[in-house]
Amino acid sequence: MTRTMTATEFRAKCLGLFDWVAETGGTIIVTKRGKPLVRVVPMSPQIELEKPSGRDAKGQTPEGRRG
Repeated sequence: MTRTMTATEFRAKCLGLFDWVAETGGTIIVTKRGKPLVRVVPMSPQIELEKPSGRDAKGQTPEGRRG
């Protein structure tokens, strides 16, 4: 099942919509000014999330050190 909604509506209901996607396997297409912007889909069981390294895109820690 696919639902389509505006970005404003998605923002107001996002936590409940995440639960709906996870529980039903449904898909949500979020639009902005009538154009598709993003698609929210359930995670594949084979996908493993990377653990945060504590570094930003430049390889620095929050204290500004490299290492």
